[in-house]
Amino acid sequence: MQEITNSYLSFNNRNGTDIIDLSPDGSMSKFVTLARSDGTSLYITRDLAAAIERFKRYEFDNMYYVVDKSQANHFSRLFQTLSKIGHDWSDRCHHVSFGRVLGMSTRKGNVVFLEDIIKEAKLHMLQNMRASKNTKKFESEVDEEHVAETLGVSAIIVQDLKSKLMSDYRFEWDRALQAKGDTGVFLQYTHARLSSICRKSGVSLNLDADTNLLLEEEAIQLVHHLALFEGAIQTAYTFLMTQM
Repeated sequence: MQEITNSYLSFNNRNGTDIIDLSPDGSMSKFVTLARSDGTSLYITRDLAAAIERFKRYEFDNMYYVVDKSQANHFSRLFQTLSKIGHDWSDRCHHVSFGRVLGMSTRKGNVVFLEDIIKEAKLHMLQNMRASKNTKKFESEVDEEHVAETLGVSAIIVQDLKSKLMSDYRFEWDRALQAKGDTGVFLQYTHARLSSICRKSGVSLNLDADTNLLLEEEAIQLVHHLALFEGAIQTAYTFLMTQM
């Protein structure tokens, strides 16, 4: 606060609160409150200090705030304030907003922590695995629980990534843990199946193989689909949209 009040002419005082004018014409039609009348700081004050300190320490190329979309106005004002007080690197700050996940609760209640979600996913997968006739026997209970946790975490990640970043969506355990369709569980099962085929085939991967011999339509479609991966990653990075 001292730095801002000492260095910038745009600082004002209104009704005992410290504010900074963001209006383009100096009309005070748009402003940000930086401190209450008793001198105590606000969220945006602390975010300003944190941003300035981070740039001094790291001189970052870009800084991303990954926070849900309800805070869009807060970050817009934060970046405008940084620019107003003379930090030309404010355009390197970005708010990556996302929608809210509805219906994600555990048996402990409505306040959800990641640790609880992972435990819940693991428990669901253990129940599904033990109820399935196709599940192979494990050498130990530790192996079984490790596989259940891996499948549960994969289910959560894929369920989240397949939804549009800005859209709210309803999380459903039964849908996320399905062994068919576009789910993390099916992805892991498919990978396990392909890995098993590779092990049992006895054929070594030849990186110098002549791909011109791939004449089957299915093979050509597969190669074409795999070739889209790099472009999808670049698009996701450019637009900061994980579901690309």
